[in-house]
Amino acid sequence: MLEKGGVDLESYLKSNYSHLSEVHKLFLAHSLLTIVRSTHQSNMVWVDCKLSNIVRFHSSLPEWRGIDFEHSLEVGEEIPSHHGCTVLYAPPELVRWLYGS
Repeated sequence: MLEKGGVDLESYLKSNYSHLSEVHKLFLAHSLLTIVRSTHQSNMVWVDCKLSNIVRFHSSLPEWRGIDFEHSLEVGEEIPSHHGCTVLYAPPELVRWLYGS
């Protein structure tokens, strides 16, 4: 999907953060909240939510969208033991459940 989108948010922030205005930072925060809210309103848990899975698309205005929902679950759905996630971004309870620590 990166071919259709532009840069991912992780790369964008690494390259541009020191040059962003407070208004632009607020716009990015609002965009993130909108993505997470719409996911939750769809009764889904975006298990692989991380900055590299948020991509900028260009329409009339740049728009940030979430990608990589292949491991998403419905709220209340049991997590399969083979469920893939990025441990660095996973909540502690998920890591403990997956790896038994």
